[in-house]
Amino acid sequence: MPMNRRLFVTTVIITSCIGIILSAFSLLSMNYACRALKDSIIENCTNETVRSANQMSNVLEKSEGTVDALAATVYSTFDLDGYRNDPDYMDSYLDELNPIIRNSLGNLSNTVGLFFTVNVELVSDEGYEIWYVYDDEGNIYFLDAAENGVYLEAFSDYDAEYMQYYFKAIEAQGEGVWVGPIYDPDIDQNILSYAKAVFVDDTLIGVVGTDINTKNTTDLILAVEPDSKGEIALFNQKGQVIVDSFEEDDDKLRKSMEGLFDNPDSPAMKKSNGHMQRKVDGDDMTITYARLSNDWLLTIANENSVIFSPVTLVRITIAFLALVVIVLLIIIIRYVLKKYNTPVEEAMGILKVMGFEGELSEKARSEIENEEDIEALAKKLVEIQRNRDIMMAHQSRLAQSGEMMAAIAHQWKQPLNSINIIQGNILDDYLHGEMTQESLREATEKTEQLTRFMSETIDNFNRYMKPESEAADFEVCSLIKSAAALMTDSFKKNKVSFEFSPAGDIEFTGYPSALYHALINVLTNAVDALKDVPADRRSIRIDISEDEEQLKIFIFNSGNPVPDDIMNEVFEPYFTTKGEEGTGLGLPISRSILEKTMRGSIALTNEQNGVLCTIIIPEGGDDIND
Repeated sequence: MPMNRRLFVTTVIITSCIGIILSAFSLLSMNYACRALKDSIIENCTNETVRSANQMSNVLEKSEGTVDALAATVYSTFDLDGYRNDPDYMDSYLDELNPIIRNSLGNLSNTVGLFFTVNVELVSDEGYEIWYVYDDEGNIYFLDAAENGVYLEAFSDYDAEYMQYYFKAIEAQGEGVWVGPIYDPDIDQNILSYAKAVFVDDTLIGVVGTDINTKNTTDLILAVEPDSKGEIALFNQKGQVIVDSFEEDDDKLRKSMEGLFDNPDSPAMKKSNGHMQRKVDGDDMTITYARLSNDWLLTIANENSVIFSPVTLVRITIAFLALVVIVLLIIIIRYVLKKYNTPVEEAMGILKVMGFEGELSEKARSEIENEEDIEALAKKLVEIQRNRDIMMAHQSRLAQSGEMMAAIAHQWKQPLNSINIIQGNILDDYLHGEMTQESLREATEKTEQLTRFMSETIDNFNRYMKPESEAADFEVCSLIKSAAALMTDSFKKNKVSFEFSPAGDIEFTGYPSALYHALINVLTNAVDALKDVPADRRSIRIDISEDEEQLKIFIFNSGNPVPDDIMNEVFEPYFTTKGEEGTGLGLPISRSILEKTMRGSIALTNEQNGVLCTIIIPEGGDDIND
């Protein structure tokens, strides 16, 4: 059987629409998932850095705690008066302090030694220092710093790097300080020192401190194996690298990491932990950082191509699944359409729509095999239908055209007239120098409202011939004020005074658009009727009332009474008392609107000094379509 072109086109259209929707959804989902995954990876890397920093901080804090405790011991046990009164006090005091320092060192790990350097002004000319260190086998022994004979000279060399632990601690005035890395010639090692000066009554007693071998620190750093496999670096407060895991050829990475401290606005200088993006030698890198307890900075640098590889995998997976789903949709849609949209079924559908469902013989059905057969049948049926309808179309075309043109002309007449009045007022205000920004804005807004009203006219006329689709809650007083506002320029031009002062608004359920247009028609007729009375008597007043059964709107104009012999004819189409200027459609259209949308009614009565138009809408009239 030849390929069904209609089936093919339908399959392509439906599949394309679903494919576009699915692709858009997949793209949004992929972007959201990848962004969330990236954020999660960065958060994990940051947390990993924070955990490593906390582990190192625990080691450093233990050293700090030991030194702080020894400093407190010296402060609380040293008797300054005893020292001044007893020449042997210092020797006995140091003998008591010696075992305390040795025992305290035994509780420390990752440490070279623990010391108490006595203020040289308080001891003999040789000076004195209690210094216990670990040897290579882990045994503790006493180290005599004065053995090399240059001990006292070191205390006069403020620039000596290996003495910074002493002078920096004194400058800190009792606060603990970290210094290093520095080379200590006494032990022939690179060390980091934490030291704290002890003052009693402003007298320096000495400096308590501990040394950490940089090799031990390096081992501690390298012992951290981040899951991200990134490169680790530890910086001191000055931004100097203490230790890192970089390869020798990673000079660009090392310089980039050191650049974290170049800018005071760098995130690393403002937050205790976080991350930042850097490009190093053409590679995008994510650098996470965390501060240690002593204000050092631990950083881990990761290549984005490595840590974000799961993101790439997610993109590929989502794209592949979307492609698979689209292929499956094509197969399913093709099967369903082929099963339920055979050429015969399509032909029967066409016949049903055109009203020829019972006129297709079995022989004709058997001859329908493909798209070409359906097209031939459709052309034949269209020709038959065209012959049937042609006479009816000719008969109704003139009547419909005339009726619609007359109705549209009536509805457009007032807005066009109002626009003309507004333009005239603008010109008058300009010529007399009375134009203001506010008056121009009001004129523009009214003109826009009128043009919107005109653009909706044709749609509104369709509603006049059948009930509106949905009812809605609306404020009656607000709707009346809106209709009156549309008539403002007409009132002004014809010197008509308008009065509407409700005590409060009334909420009603119905069709506000229908009531709005009915009010416009009634107000337009009222203005026309007032042209026959003196200008000082021209007035329109609107009142409303509501009870549990109905809503009533009273529109009174001070025009001349309607003659009794034509009172019953004013609601008939094309009846007018205005001669060639009238269309006779205003009141008939208003009645049609109210009756067909809300089971309402409209009536005219002659009152003293005028004519009263009464609009009544029953409660529940909005269910006319139910």
